[in-house]
Amino acid sequence: MAQHDPATESADGSNTVLYNNDHACVTRRTLPGHAGRVVVKQAIGAEAIRRLRHEAVMLERLAKIDGVVKLASVPPEPDTLVFQDEGAMALADYLRTRQLDTQQMLAYGAALARILAQVHKAGVIHKDIGPANLLIHPDTLAPTLIDFNIAALASADATAATAPDGNIAGTWAYMSPEHTGRTGRAPDARSDLYSLGVTLYQGLTGRKPFESEDLLELVHAHLVQMPEAPAELVPALPRLLSDVVMRLLAKEPEKRYQSAEGLVQDLQRLQHGLAAGHVEPFELGGFDFGNELKPPKALLGRSEEIKQLAQALAATADGRKPWLWISGPSGVGKSALIDELRSLAAGRRALCAGGRFTAEFTHTPAAALGGFSGIARQLM
Repeated sequence: MAQHDPATESADGSNTVLYNNDHACVTRRTLPGHAGRVVVKQAIGAEAIRRLRHEAVMLERLAKIDGVVKLASVPPEPDTLVFQDEGAMALADYLRTRQLDTQQMLAYGAALARILAQVHKAGVIHKDIGPANLLIHPDTLAPTLIDFNIAALASADATAATAPDGNIAGTWAYMSPEHTGRTGRAPDARSDLYSLGVTLYQGLTGRKPFESEDLLELVHAHLVQMPEAPAELVPALPRLLSDVVMRLLAKEPEKRYQSAEGLVQDLQRLQHGLAAGHVEPFELGGFDFGNELKPPKALLGRSEEIKQLAQALAATADGRKPWLWISGPSGVGKSALIDELRSLAAGRRALCAGGRFTAEFTHTPAAALGGFSGIARQLM
């Protein structure tokens, strides 16, 4: 989402700039011959235009889902999208000046989880959930999910892990461990649930789980640090609600909620308990069943090899220069083992990149040196 810019309004009040940066300009407009106002998003630059077109495709796929922003029936100008304006505002802006109480935040989170359940059922992963990409209606407090410009189809994204040395799109403070590209795993629907957990944490406590301007420090925190539980920061919060948020923030996807539907069930039970004045203890995730059967990604039978990798990394941090030789036939799991080094390295705030030279790449003799460019991109 474009960075927030203080709203500026035209002299006749027909055009208000909501967001503006080098990549996009978002304005609220009153158009001649159109009843009501609309929000117009204009892309600036080739990459932004490509994402805008991608967003249009995603929104067409999600057009029937209540709670997802709707395209207006207005002919768009070149390189723009026109949205229906329901009078909502960004959750980030709302939280700057107002606060939702526990019951309101719980209701907002449950409604958002219902929307997300439908988005995931349609086969789409949002990949950038956070207060800047969520709207809240100031009167009804209803949520709307916006900004699908980096969303992906679950089927297309399931087999491709994010490159650790590539340009990772998204908002770092709300990014799941696997979305950082340092775990060798591809983000799936459970990555969205992690980002939702960060958002709920912020709404309930007034702060994000990890706050830093240093991107490498944020990556390190998402990978290996557990934040204080919300109930420790706000003792008045129900312990079960705090536990729900911490379950969403689990580092390993297998330990989070496996579906937005399962999350909705637990949030509804909490809502009913708060409304009755007493929350009865219950086991979290009792109705949580993933949409797909996903095998665990943990490496089995490689504990000794992972230990050797960790020891070599520690030796490197001490100034020594260890070398490890990993060999074996194709398909035995060498790459999966090396991927374990990525999270170990991030845990020490180290940089990790790799290159590959195989029989298929004989036309690129220096392919194995690609890791150096990866290191350079991370440094940049």
